[in-house]
Amino acid sequence: MVLVEAPGARDAIVSNAPGLRVDGRGYAVVPYVSPYRLNTVTLDPQGMAHDVELESTSQSVAPFAGAISYLRFDTRKGNALLIQVRNADGRSMPFGAQVKDEQGQPVGMVSQGGRLYVRSEQNQGRLLVEWGAGADQRCTIDYQVPAGADASKTGFIPLEAACR
Repeated sequence: MVLVEAPGARDAIVSNAPGLRVDGRGYAVVPYVSPYRLNTVTLDPQGMAHDVELESTSQSVAPFAGAISYLRFDTRKGNALLIQVRNADGRSMPFGAQVKDEQGQPVGMVSQGGRLYVRSEQNQGRLLVEWGAGADQRCTIDYQVPAGADASKTGFIPLEAACR
């Protein structure tokens, strides 16, 4: 058997076991696996809360006979934001520009049309966008999630922001 831990992934479907879901504490037990063979455990995020994201949805394990194996699926909690970004003169940001959070950690890239998908635990913050090494090839985005914003229909909260 395999003990699966996925913090915050309540109601994620464990695809290998019909009817099995991650419980409210973030755990599931896959009762049947083949010993000495590679077994893949897959989590389907359908049914999960919109403010949680699985870092990966599939992992493999080759357990010994009679063993209880453990797999941890890392998750990220926070608002899923789809930000339409424009630079100071109203043009879209360059495709592929790297986006970092306030701690300098990469959190995404600018996609077509200047759209940016970010998951943030904060309702407001600052992001740094870089598309080159020069000082004129970077800018910052200040964002704020409006009170009452709801991601339940689309899975994300749409925002617009200027990069300055």
